Amino acid sequence: MEQRSLLEKAGATLEISIICHNITAASVRSALGEELIEGVSLREFNDGVYSPAGPKNHALQESQADYLTFVDSDDYVEPGALEAWFMTAQQTGADAVLAPIRTTTGAILTTPWLRPSKPLILDPVRDGLATRSLPFGLLRRSYVDHIGFHYMAGLRTGEDLEPTLRLFFMGGRIAYPYGSSAYCQTDDAGEGRVTAAVSPLEEELAWFAPLAEQRWVRSISGPGRSSIATKLMRIHGIGTLRRRGEIASRAAAGDSAGVPTAGSVWSAEESAVWRAFHEGVKELSGDSLGSLSLRDARLARAALATDDAAGLASAVQAYDSARRWDVLMTENPRTALGRNSIIRHYVNERRRRTTGAFAAPPAPDSPQ
Repeated sequence: MEQRSLLEKAGATLEISIICHNITAASVRSALGEELIEGVSLREFNDGVYSPAGPKNHALQESQADYLTFVDSDDYVEPGALEAWFMTAQQTGADAVLAPIRTTTGAILTTPWLRPSKPLILDPVRDGLATRSLPFGLLRRSYVDHIGFHYMAGLRTGEDLEPTLRLFFMGGRIAYPYGSSAYCQTDDAGEGRVTAAVSPLEEELAWFAPLAEQRWVRSISGPGRSSIATKLMRIHGIGTLRRRGEIASRAAAGDSAGVPTAGSVWSAEESAVWRAFHEGVKELSGDSLGSLSLRDARLARAALATDDAAGLASAVQAYDSARRWDVLMTENPRTALGRNSIIRHYVNERRRRTTGAFAAPPAPDSPQ
């Protein structure tokens, strides 16, 4: 294996474990074949729970390695990536090295919102670490043990939000391996995809309450909590409203093929859950969500005011057709250039392209 030989040259030994979640090791061995699993440890973990947190926490407990990296099912790490991340950790003393993430489009994900100057060690607020939701990369074992890093058990989605933020905001040295090969995602269930399955909003947002109650969250700086809260509302809150509104529109238009009924995606019960989430995020931010764009803020309020699917669908349609001004500007013009604002991000995005902050080698033709 190329990754193993490159790491050996760098002075590291690679150990690979596959967690067989609610399936037998024998079935995995049969599916992969002896050649592919040579030198790989197959570990069975049977909890009967449909949540990725259990097997990830099991892997965390079982591994004795000095550095850890998690790879989700069907994803892969590009050639040379592990060596580059390891060398970055050695050179910077980093407790966590964030992987460049290649999406299914072939592009490198432009999070976190790094400063264009490409700092050696990242600042949680100034480098927008809250905008990264995934802990992919290389994690120093002693650090994850020290901060109590673990995935939130029992959650079907969002199990990695709290531990990822914990990783960034508890004083560790966080680095980004500029120019390195990437972690490659293969799952096409992206944020904007409208699927036939829709969970109750209470289940979809179940990660928020335990996250907001964490003592470490309450102890970080005001700017830190504001950056976290803004990201939670902008990405996860607005994201779920848009998805539900789009489903409601399709159902109302008579597109019933595999689409849930409109009433199942928004109702008085769903609106009440949204109100609790909205109030919780606002409280977490210290009433500092001023960096939200006009269209984000309007959609969030519209969802508070309607308890039927037609109302939500109309609000999402207005969101999607918003003017450029509403996409960029905030309700208070004085916050339009704030650290978490869209305008600030767009300006820095252009500067990041100039400095090559997210530059990476071309994607390989196939996993190595």
